[in-house]
Amino acid sequence: MKLIDINKDKKIYPKLLSKLSDAPSLLYAEGNFELLNSVSIAIVGSRRASEKGIKLAQKFASELSSTGITIVSGLARGIDTAAHTYSYNQKGKTIAVLGTGLNNIYPPENTDLSKKIIDNGGVVITELDPKSDKSSSKFKERNRIISGLSIGVLIIEAKYKSGTSITATYATKQHKPVFVLPHEIDNPHGAGTNRLLKNGAIPVTDTLDILNNLKLTKYKEIYKKIKKEQISKNSKFDLHDSKQSKVFKLIKKTPITPNDLARITNFSINEILSILFLLEMDGYIKKAQGGYICT
Repeated sequence: MKLIDINKDKKIYPKLLSKLSDAPSLLYAEGNFELLNSVSIAIVGSRRASEKGIKLAQKFASELSSTGITIVSGLARGIDTAAHTYSYNQKGKTIAVLGTGLNNIYPPENTDLSKKIIDNGGVVITELDPKSDKSSSKFKERNRIISGLSIGVLIIEAKYKSGTSITATYATKQHKPVFVLPHEIDNPHGAGTNRLLKNGAIPVTDTLDILNNLKLTKYKEIYKKIKKEQISKNSKFDLHDSKQSKVFKLIKKTPITPNDLARITNFSINEILSILFLLEMDGYIKKAQGGYICT
C-alpha cells in the first residue's frame, strides 16, 4: 500500500486531481500508482444495469482502453464492474476509486476484481483510512475523485434518481465534459441520462464521438487502425454477419449511396439502411456529401 500526500508527493499525486479545491490531501493506493497521471476517461452508470447497458459498457471500455486510454470507475456493481473488467481484458489499464478503505472492499464480491485490476497493472485508490467501512456520504464524495482523475466522463445508464448523476454534477463543476448515451423515452434505465442531455450533456453513439470531442488525435488514429485490422482479419463481419461484410467491402473513399448499395447487393433498402446504421455506430463508416465513405 502506498500513501500519497498532496504536498509531499507532487510528482506522483494526480495532477488533474490536485487542481480541485476539494482535492483529498491523502490518497491510499495499491497497484500501479503511476497510472494516476495517465490520460483517463471515466465510465460510470447504474448499479442495477440492464443487459444492454452492460454490453454498452463493455464495448466502450474495450474500445477506449485498447487505444491506451485508462478507464476510471468506482468498482460498484453493474456498469462499473463491466467497465473495469473489459478494460483490463483488452490488456488496458483501469483505476478503481473506492468509497471505503482498502481493507474493506465494497461490494465484497468485487474483492477478487480489485485484485485482478492490480495484477493487470491497474490501481485501486481511496482517500479513506484502510479500515473505513461503507456509508452513503463517502460514496458520494468518492465520485468527485472519479471525475477529477478524468478528462471526461461517460455515463452509460442512469435512472431518474441515481448516484451516477452526482458524478455528472461533479464533472460539470470541474469543467469536464459529460458524455451520455441517449435512451428511449420510456426506458427507466435512461431517465437520468436523458435528463442530463436536456441539461447540456454531450450525446454520443460511438467511441469516435468521444475521441473527436476531446481532440485526442493520437488515440483516434490508434482506434481507427485497430478497427481496420479487425476488419481485415474478418474478426467481425465475415464470421458473424456476411451481409454487413459484403456491404462494407463496397464502401471506399468515394461516396456511395444507400440506393446504389441496394442495387449492387440486391438487398432491400431497409436492410441496407440497417446495416449502414450499425457500421456507422461502430465507427467503420461515416456520412459524407453524396453518400457513405469508410473512416
